[in-house]
Amino acid sequence: MTKTSRLDELAEGLLREVRSAAGARAGAEVAAAFDGMTRELNSLAEQLESYGAVVSGRSPLTFTATFSDTLSERKAWVDAQLEKIRVVLADDPMKVKQGKLWAEMQRAAKTLRDDLAVAIDEAYVEVLMPFRGDDRRILETLPPRTPGVAAYRKAIEEFERLAEVRPSTPEEVTQAAALGRRMQRQREEVEAQAVPTEFSEQWRLLRTTGLPLTDMTDAFSAWLRERGLAGSAVVSFGER
Repeated sequence: MTKTSRLDELAEGLLREVRSAAGARAGAEVAAAFDGMTRELNSLAEQLESYGAVVSGRSPLTFTATFSDTLSERKAWVDAQLEKIRVVLADDPMKVKQGKLWAEMQRAAKTLRDDLAVAIDEAYVEVLMPFRGDDRRILETLPPRTPGVAAYRKAIEEFERLAEVRPSTPEEVTQAAALGRRMQRQREEVEAQAVPTEFSEQWRLLRTTGLPLTDMTDAFSAWLRERGLAGSAVVSFGER
């Protein structure tokens, strides 16, 4: 994986140039023009630094084979725009916002930021996918008084909280994966507590893809009735 320690430098390098030029000219017009630019660059620099840390840090994230090439191309684009702006700043800072120069710089930096965000989101989904299940549905269909339900519910909530937000540090990715493994273990434990081994396969089918009536044993049907679960089952007709 290509290291991205220079991501923050791309924005920060331009930021230094802008501040230097603004400081050299005391005019109110120049100061006002560069104030907005520095605010925007500060925001971009923070985002690039955060995304760069997630991409290059130690975590379970893996990226596509083309990611490194795409990242290099985006960085080269930003570098090229940065060099053009440095030349203009040395001549007349006020020309930076004239024409398409500043707009192209913005587009290059934001494209780099957005591509990084998409890559992180896609890699994060892949990391967490093996741990996902129909956990909310399992909670709803567990027999009453099943041991371990409270801990299982808490694990689901914590996992969902992290899974729904883009990670801002490598540690958050590692934490989410650890929570996924814990949720998976607790899912297996509560199901083992809730359903006798001889009924586990019929129970799994009943709450997921559906259990054909021809495959439902009398013993399993009786077990459902004893626990008040038979009324929750729905009979459907049609080809499978």
